[in-house]
Amino acid sequence: MVCIGICLSLAIPYSLSIRNRRHERVVSAMSSLVTGEGVPETATYNPDIDGPHPIVLLWADGSDHVWNWELPPNWFPTSPDKTELVALLNYEQPVAVETCIYQLTTVTRYRRDLGVIVREARTGRILTNSTLRGDEPMRCPESLPVYQTRIDGPHVALESVVKWLCPVVQPGNCP
Repeated sequence: MVCIGICLSLAIPYSLSIRNRRHERVVSAMSSLVTGEGVPETATYNPDIDGPHPIVLLWADGSDHVWNWELPPNWFPTSPDKTELVALLNYEQPVAVETCIYQLTTVTRYRRDLGVIVREARTGRILTNSTLRGDEPMRCPESLPVYQTRIDGPHVALESVVKWLCPVVQPGNCP
C-alpha cells in the first residue's frame, strides 16, 4: 500500500514531463510557419476527412500559446509528424468603439480583436484567416476617476477561437 502512494507520486510528474517534452518538440518544429515556410515532415491535411486534424496554436512571433493545453481532446498533435495545421494568433488589438466625455476627462472604450491565420503545416499555405471580435466593453458609467482614460473589453475567449477553428479542424463534427 505504501508503494502505491510512492508509485503514483512518481508516475504523475514523469507523465507530465513526457507530455511537456512532446509539446515543446511540436511547437519548436512549427515555428517556421510564421514566415509561411512549410514543414515537410508534417502530416498531410485533407479537408475531405472529418478529422480531427491536429493543430498547434502559436503567437504570430512563433512562440507557444497557452491555449494549446486547453484545446479539445485530440486537437493537439502528439508529435511534429502528426501535425496538420498551425493557427497563428496575432496579439490582441484594441479597437476604439466610443469616446465618453466627462467634465474633467475623456475616456475611450476599447473592444479587443484577435487576428487568426490558419496554415497548412506541410506547405505553409493559408487555409483561412479572420479577425475575431471581442465582446464590447462596459458602457460609460455616470462617473469615473479623473485619472482613468480607457475602458477595455474582455479578452477574446478560447471558446470563440475553438468555435471558429472547428470547421477546419473537425469538418462535419462541429456543434
